[in-house]
Amino acid sequence: FALTQVAIGLGILYRPTVKLALAGSFAWAFIVWWFGEAFGMLFANAANPLTGAPGAVLLYAFIGLIVWPRDRLGGLVGVLGARIIWGALWIVSAWLWLLAPNNSGNATHDAISSAPSGMSWLTSLQTHAARIAAGNGLVIAVVLAAVSVAIGVAVAANWEPRTFLWLAIYLSAIFWVVGQGFGGIATGSATDPNAGIL
Repeated sequence: FALTQVAIGLGILYRPTVKLALAGSFAWAFIVWWFGEAFGMLFANAANPLTGAPGAVLLYAFIGLIVWPRDRLGGLVGVLGARIIWGALWIVSAWLWLLAPNNSGNATHDAISSAPSGMSWLTSLQTHAARIAAGNGLVIAVVLAAVSVAIGVAVAANWEPRTFLWLAIYLSAIFWVVGQGFGGIATGSATDPNAGIL
């Protein structure tokens, strides 16, 4: 696994092999999304945007499509395709927030409480955030679902995209820290940095 990922990374860095490496990354992403991430838990009714759904490896594949070297912006999918992918990802996130496992009273509390840490200051931050979220899962889920729809639709429709892109960056950073614990990198057992940073 490590050698495959190193080969893909080095291939992307070397101009003559970029396309081959990106094509290989698409196949690799599908394999890992299927066998390693169980399709981001989308079909298990357990996917939560706070903890990384729909899966980091799926985001790598989408990024690969968008940065594919071409004469036009947006890689293989073009600018419109990139906007559609963006909108779809955020609308799926909104839908995930509204699923029963993510909108119960303590759903957000439980997700944060089980997030990886490995650093005392991060554990303290997560404990504090979990305490605030306790009993407020439904309100948090509805608000974040609405924000996710706004981010997806605004950027897809090219309405104030910079504002909503920045909002998405801030929200994803919060998810990455509080709900994903920097992907668990400090625990020594992480396999990737998780979806928040992507």
